[in-house]
Amino acid sequence: QWVEDVAEMPGFVRRAAAVAAGLRGAMWLPLLSEGHASGVIECLTSQPAPVDEDLRDLLMTVSSQAGEHFRRLETQERLEEARSRFSNAFLHAPIGVGLVGPDRRWLDVNPALCSITGYARDVLLGSSFDQITHPDDVDGDLALVDRVLSGEIEHGQREKRYVRASGEIVWVLLSVSRVDAAASPYLIAQIQDISELRAAADARERHAAELERSNAELERFAQVAAHDLRTPLRTISGFTELLLDGHGDALPAEGRQFLRMILESAEGSSRLLENLLSYARAGGGRSDRELVDVEQTVRSVLTALRSQIEDRGATVEVGPLPPVWANPVQLAQVFQNLIDNAIKYSRPERAPHIEISARTEGEELFFSVRDNGIGVTPEEAESLFAMFSRGTSGAGYEGAGIGLAVCARIVAGHDGRLWVDPAPGGGSVFSFTLPVG
Repeated sequence: QWVEDVAEMPGFVRRAAAVAAGLRGAMWLPLLSEGHASGVIECLTSQPAPVDEDLRDLLMTVSSQAGEHFRRLETQERLEEARSRFSNAFLHAPIGVGLVGPDRRWLDVNPALCSITGYARDVLLGSSFDQITHPDDVDGDLALVDRVLSGEIEHGQREKRYVRASGEIVWVLLSVSRVDAAASPYLIAQIQDISELRAAADARERHAAELERSNAELERFAQVAAHDLRTPLRTISGFTELLLDGHGDALPAEGRQFLRMILESAEGSSRLLENLLSYARAGGGRSDRELVDVEQTVRSVLTALRSQIEDRGATVEVGPLPPVWANPVQLAQVFQNLIDNAIKYSRPERAPHIEISARTEGEELFFSVRDNGIGVTPEEAESLFAMFSRGTSGAGYEGAGIGLAVCARIVAGHDGRLWVDPAPGGGSVFSFTLPVG
């Protein structure tokens, strides 16, 4: 805008100040960049100045060039700021970061990457990443890099091994992304040392394999021992029954009582043998897991226990039970043992009432079997899941003290936990966890 005399311009807010300073003519020029105004150039003269079209065009050209110049300066400042931030992040990143060209050579590496590989920066620069990659991982690396560089995928990730300068093998998690630069695309590689995680995972796998082997050996031993022991026990029971049936009348009452004691002991030993065999089998089943309908499993267990439930007049409430990955036979064994115990260890003066429920917390499923029975003391809660442990509260009740040990072994084999709490108002709550996935 060109004003010949600001003294004649009432809308000019600084008119009085300009006149007092002896300034009369004025022109305002916008600083334009790509069609947007980023500022204003104000020109004032000491004399009124008629409009000069040539001068105005010249000043407009100057203001346009000035606006573009300021825009470039601002852009350069922003680029420098971004470059500084990237440089700081690159240098101080806690994980290894490297820039890789299309020819697979390192363009730049940060200190963390040098620490992971054991090579100095000047050694890595200009060398190819496959020179320090484990021979068995080179083909996989090249395939990943080719897919990212070609644009087939935006980024990729894989576990691989580097051979450090010392010859030591280091496991890393490699993440690769493509950057489209003006000259040619390049890659940003992020490298995280996972050697400790891999070592821990390998140790867990070895432990699991050893545990599976030990459980298999224990089960084979138990089966052989059970086979070898069943025969003499059957012989004892069979001949004792023959004596009672064929010659019992010829024996005095005391003799018949002795034979009944022998028969009961043999039958008790047979039950104990089957319980021990169940305990041995409880450690296996890791490879036989499937998605189990828990509600159907509990219904089947309740059907199998129908006579015990009806004899004691027990009531059972079953809430919603989500499906879970487990060995179906072993999971049924856990519920059967817990429900059977809830019926067995009930108070004589009170009909058993059992509640079965479940809930999900994070990555775990919690299953609970609550009863109104005799309960357990805090002192015996820890030892209750040991072999042959029945607790002081269970004195006078039938049982070998193996059922809960079998449950604990099965749950532990499923990477879960089993424990007991006192139920409000009396009784016990037996709870166990299983992983969601």
